[in-house]
Amino acid sequence: ILSPQGRSIGVSQQSIPSNMPLHQSQTPVEIPGEKSFETNAGKGHIGLWGDKYVADIVTKTTWVIVNVTNFNVDQSLAIANAFTEM
Repeated sequence: ILSPQGRSIGVSQQSIPSNMPLHQSQTPVEIPGEKSFETNAGKGHIGLWGDKYVADIVTKTTWVIVNVTNFNVDQSLAIANAFTEM
């Protein structure tokens, strides 16, 4: 997906795997740009992967992964929060 400014947003969707990675909601040291959050679609987590923010959202039946290039953490969270479950 391209944003109105021409920035790339990659979205993938798959069934929830049986060995779903677990993200710690409480870490002893706060990592900048990494956090867990709630969306209308389900529980989410965001963190840096190289130069991209990657957010994953776990709905009741689907794992959605959102790769965002050239967006800051607040913009990336806004994109992830735009997803809703149908």
